[in-house]
Amino acid sequence: MSSRIISRMFVCLAAVFPAVAAYAADDNAPGESARSVQAGAQEKSEDIEAIRQAAEQGDLAAQKRLVEYYDDYDENRNFVESVKWLRKAAGQGDAKMQNNLGFYYMKGIGVKKDAAEALKWFRKAAEQGHVEAQFNLSLCYSKGYGVKKDAAEAVKWIRKAAEQGDPSAMYRLGYLHVNGVDVEKDEAEGVKWFRKAADEGYMKAIAYLGYCYQHGIGVEENPEEAAKWSYTARVLRELENKRDRAAAEQGDVEAQYRYGYACLHSAPNGKSELEEAVKWLRKAAEKGHPEAQYEMGYCYTLGFGVFPDDTEAAKWYRKAADQGVAQAQREVGMLYYNGMGGLPYNHKLAAEWFRKAADQGDAEALFELGNCYFKGEGVKQDREKAIELFLVAANRGESNAQYKLGVCYMNGTGVEADKAEAVKWFRKAADRWHSGAQYNLGICYLKGDGVEKDKAEALKWLREATERGHAKAKKALKKLESDKTE
Repeated sequence: MSSRIISRMFVCLAAVFPAVAAYAADDNAPGESARSVQAGAQEKSEDIEAIRQAAEQGDLAAQKRLVEYYDDYDENRNFVESVKWLRKAAGQGDAKMQNNLGFYYMKGIGVKKDAAEALKWFRKAAEQGHVEAQFNLSLCYSKGYGVKKDAAEAVKWIRKAAEQGDPSAMYRLGYLHVNGVDVEKDEAEGVKWFRKAADEGYMKAIAYLGYCYQHGIGVEENPEEAAKWSYTARVLRELENKRDRAAAEQGDVEAQYRYGYACLHSAPNGKSELEEAVKWLRKAAEKGHPEAQYEMGYCYTLGFGVFPDDTEAAKWYRKAADQGVAQAQREVGMLYYNGMGGLPYNHKLAAEWFRKAADQGDAEALFELGNCYFKGEGVKQDREKAIELFLVAANRGESNAQYKLGVCYMNGTGVEADKAEAVKWFRKAADRWHSGAQYNLGICYLKGDGVEKDKAEALKWLREATERGHAKAKKALKKLESDKTE
């Protein structure tokens, strides 16, 4: 195992058990720590007016100090004032301040949300080589935030950040390659980037490497390697959860969300873990945390830690949706589409909410909006527009969209019939465990539609679909196996 990972594990241990760090550190470490604490205490008592005067004279360091002052200290927190000095510092070309200003415009912190302004400042910082800005600019191109969606530009900027050694960018680039999202699918290339991120201690990459070794994705299947990486990820996750729990108890809203999310999505998660998740997610949600509000909606939808309640779920989804959470916007759309959660059955409103989420690049919303155009529900029927949306969603790995494209190409609906193209999309969806696509792919191999006849492949895919409860696949498999024995 990489020494960097071991080092990362020690950092996590140190965060949870400070005594460990004190015991293992060299003689200079306590002194360095003490000076940092003293500097922080001194910063609060500094003459802010003197700093302000220097800032108004154009002193960049003073402007940055004022940004930190108005951002970080609870008794002085004033995001409007922070943005004022952020803008001045960013205007002087400071890349970090430019990225932060872009983030504030993206989230609407201290200013009105403005996608174009966010993009502008991310680009200025990214072009100076600022890694976080490159990552953010990539997301803008990927989601179409403030700019027309452009997969090539999205990949270009995430690759720049990854090549500078940013672990989150390396992980994302690996994910894109493994899943064939916005790039040609190349599992080996994806694993390469996962390994680079894992060597930096990035937990998601460590966990995904374990998954890759377990299932032979981009590497040879290796249960021992899978167990090693999975164990490392579990240890890091447990340590980070302890750190977040401690911060959550001190009232840190972001930590309350992270810890609640970890409890909700950990495996196994019994009744006590789910109730703990809801406890912390509710605290964060009631303080306005948008992602926590979405997760509360999710909990009420599925009855995780609470009794299922569609009306309560709708309340939390709407709160998160109004703050711009794409998944929540999509869920509000689904509630209107199905007339659930106390909301009226209204396809027009459903399509409007799907569009909000789709405009942020949400793949499921792109598919649902495509369905609205395909069927003429809530919008004027436009099969060409539907296919366009299905294609975008499919290229982002949305299995329902991949399946739907396969059906359209097979039947010549909205596109010219092309059985080979149909098989291509059925295969993509089948690889993502879509039972309908697995059944159709099996039938294609059985009949030789768009592919050479191959009973072995037909049996393989029909069995896969049957294992996922597909009734037609079960019937076809039974007949095929019966014919085989006769």
